[in-house]
Amino acid sequence: MAEHNERIDGGDGMTSAFVSVRTLRCRGCGTLSVVRDDSFSEDEDHVQDPRTGEWVTVPVLTTTRWPEPSIRPRATWLATLADETARSLADEVHRALAANLPTLAAMGVRALLDRTFELAGADAGADFSAKLRQLREAGVLGERELETMRVVTDAGSAAGHRGWRPEPDELDTILDAAEALLHRVAVQPERTERLRSAVPPRPVRRRARPI
Repeated sequence: MAEHNERIDGGDGMTSAFVSVRTLRCRGCGTLSVVRDDSFSEDEDHVQDPRTGEWVTVPVLTTTRWPEPSIRPRATWLATLADETARSLADEVHRALAANLPTLAAMGVRALLDRTFELAGADAGADFSAKLRQLREAGVLGERELETMRVVTDAGSAAGHRGWRPEPDELDTILDAAEALLHRVAVQPERTERLRSAVPPRPVRRRARPI
């Protein structure tokens, strides 16, 4: 839709930077986005031309896009969360996913789960193990779900403390579990109450008179 290119002199007569900004419209859905390419004259790579076989020098581009492309659909109910902390954490997790930062996304899921445990009634000052134990004793988590939460929280710890970089399918597994619990704790109860109010009551059955 529009394009702006600019070369910036490095001031030493030898180096320069190049900036290209483009406004794009998707031919399928019509979505608008802005893409920026940055390159520096000293930052180059060497690739082989597939047609001639010769090695050529090409600039290394750093590309940023806004809005960030989504690699995982964001559940619509996340934007309706009444708890501001949980809503903000969920938003940051999806921003990290869109920016291809899986380690940060996994760490964010751990923080989101921590807040979810508190919304479910766990003591805010307790550690993860204690919170899980409290929720199990309160009947919030079943034995199978408890084990799932242990694995998911350990995945977040591995990302934060052991430099683990989860694969996309592993991140999906982590987020599926975390968002399912968050929905059950923070969204479903209110929706269930609204449904209870909307459902008409059962008619009163009259007892048949004895003959």
